Amino acid sequence: MSIQAITFKQVGNVVHMKYKQLCDFMIKHKLMVFVEYRQVHQMRGGVKQYYPSSRYDGKYIINGACGKRDDNNNVVPDQLLDSRIVDVMKELLNENLPEISVG
Repeated sequence: MSIQAITFKQVGNVVHMKYKQLCDFMIKHKLMVFVEYRQVHQMRGGVKQYYPSSRYDGKYIINGACGKRDDNNNVVPDQLLDSRIVDVMKELLNENLPEISVG
């Protein structure tokens, strides 16, 4: 099986979670850990736009070669997820579903 880098949003769409829910779930199940917030910026329409970027670490986190810049003009890599996380997430979600009795 090949490994592909996919976005948090793509994983969220597959498992029907918003970004915050997805991150909270992954942290709760020790699939990743929060490292820090970094203030980054990018140029849009000739204007610098600043915003905080959450940084994570874990087995399924992939740091991209490209990214935004911080105040020291260092590149803060974009973070993606290893596509294998989808199967792990689905398995964990199935384990956490309540049992439904029929009859």
